[in-house]
Amino acid sequence: FKKYPVMLKNTVLLMICWTFTSAISYGLLFSWNELGSSIYTSVLFSEMSAFVARATGLVYFIIHFFGRKKAVVVNFTVVTLLFFACVPTYGIQISGTWTVDFVLCLCVNPFISGIWGSIFLLTKESAPTSHRGMILSLCSAFARVGA
Repeated sequence: FKKYPVMLKNTVLLMICWTFTSAISYGLLFSWNELGSSIYTSVLFSEMSAFVARATGLVYFIIHFFGRKKAVVVNFTVVTLLFFACVPTYGIQISGTWTVDFVLCLCVNPFISGIWGSIFLLTKESAPTSHRGMILSLCSAFARVGA
């Protein structure tokens, strides 16, 4: 990293992104039990929302339309706005066991998948082949810290 200060800056920024993304996604995963009626149906709906986002191409559209760096910013912005929208609507029932914050968290899940896809591609593309494995390992280690 001494010879490549730009690569050091990019690696540190990517490690921060990996840490926050894993903290958000694992925090959401561990809170599904409180959001829905049972953890099994909540996680099932969560994965269905991520699958719909991938099947419709929403994640790939955002990445290809904005580019990799801007896609990370767009996805983080949407996740932040949806989480802030969850705060004042906590516990408001829509019908039965469905609450507004549960629906908003279902909407967050595809954008978290978009962040994972974007930062993984960005990590692989920002490093030369000789340093790629080391940088991916560092970022993955920082993701475990966030989890």
